Amino acid sequence: PQRYCQAVEAAGFLLATMLSTPRCRRGFHGCLLRGGTGNRRAGALIAALLGNRSLRRALRKAAERFRCVAVDEVTEEDLLSPRDTGLHARSVRASLGQVDAFVSHSWGDDGTCKMAALRDWASEFEAAHGRRPTVWLDKGSIDQTSVAADLAGLPLYLLGCRSLLVLVGNTYGSRLWCVMEVFAWLQMGGRREDIQIVRLGSRCSLADDLSRFSLESSRCGLAADRERLLGAIEAAFGDFQPFNRCIRDIFAADDRGEARR
Repeated sequence: PQRYCQAVEAAGFLLATMLSTPRCRRGFHGCLLRGGTGNRRAGALIAALLGNRSLRRALRKAAERFRCVAVDEVTEEDLLSPRDTGLHARSVRASLGQVDAFVSHSWGDDGTCKMAALRDWASEFEAAHGRRPTVWLDKGSIDQTSVAADLAGLPLYLLGCRSLLVLVGNTYGSRLWCVMEVFAWLQMGGRREDIQIVRLGSRCSLADDLSRFSLESSRCGLAADRERLLGAIEAAFGDFQPFNRCIRDIFAADDRGEARR
């Protein structure tokens, strides 16, 4: 863990120098460079998610592969299933720190509802900013022919977005990738007030879901992804229970997490 933390600290200085937005600079210094056992564990996990490769190389690769999608390029068909619908061909290169939102969602939730929520959010964004937003969306921003290469850059892709848009349906809280995205956003310096939560149903609640989170019952679309994530978490936290407590506490003392929408 100490070796990981030193590597993450070095990455913090590197990112603070190379990334252009104040949030990126503030975030890496504020979250990855602070002390405490919990933060050291979190830093070790973030380093493991980067694939234990040179963080300088990880940053360079993330900058090369970072892509966004104009929200108007996304169709309902794109959100119905993880099947390749050609959305990546509609994406464009983007600069880290310049994409409006990282869209976190579960493929187990209803695609029609997700499309409606995305359109509503985009309309509100346009009313506030006078332009249509861009998003990082897994299916469009990740090259479907080399998914593994892009997943290693996930923490840096989160850092490259100005907000985290969470589309919460009935399965969201049980999906390990989804939970990891919320966790990584906060650990990488993302602010709670920049988490925008959209419920896909009246009974969907991110705070309630996370308060009951258990790694043992979490799921991934691919068994290999789940094993990789569980291995990284165990290496960083020692066992599953400290990580479970960390996730359950994310919104425990702050009900603003459910007040975004």
